[in-house]
Amino acid sequence: MKMIWALACFLFITSYTQAESILLFNDSVYDLRAVVRGADGSFLGEMLIRAQNSTTWYNTYGPYQSRVPVQQSRSQTPYVVVWYCLSGEQFSICDTVATGGAVKALSCLGTRTCRARKKDNTPQEEYQEMQPPQRP
Repeated sequence: MKMIWALACFLFITSYTQAESILLFNDSVYDLRAVVRGADGSFLGEMLIRAQNSTTWYNTYGPYQSRVPVQQSRSQTPYVVVWYCLSGEQFSICDTVATGGAVKALSCLGTRTCRARKKDNTPQEEYQEMQPPQRP
């Protein structure tokens, strides 16, 4: 009987911690920002995820800086996960993410690419550009 009780407690705790969560995989070569929204369009949170890394988002974080109170009559599932490049353009979007589900950035719909950043000139390169050509 104790074994059954322990197993029931373990399963309850495991299911409770997995409820209202999404596993976010950034399987791209870019650092991305994942924005989680409810099915009702409400903003639920965002996370910065480095390239080839993953993290778990939990709905227990609450509505982050939300000015609109949570309306219990409106469903927030399935979730919508929008992946953004750090430059701000949209990378991809998954619009039917189930509670407890896993999302990969490259498996969502969208361009799945980020623009290359402009190369900054080093001071040495700028100095060489300012010098007149030398004759041998």
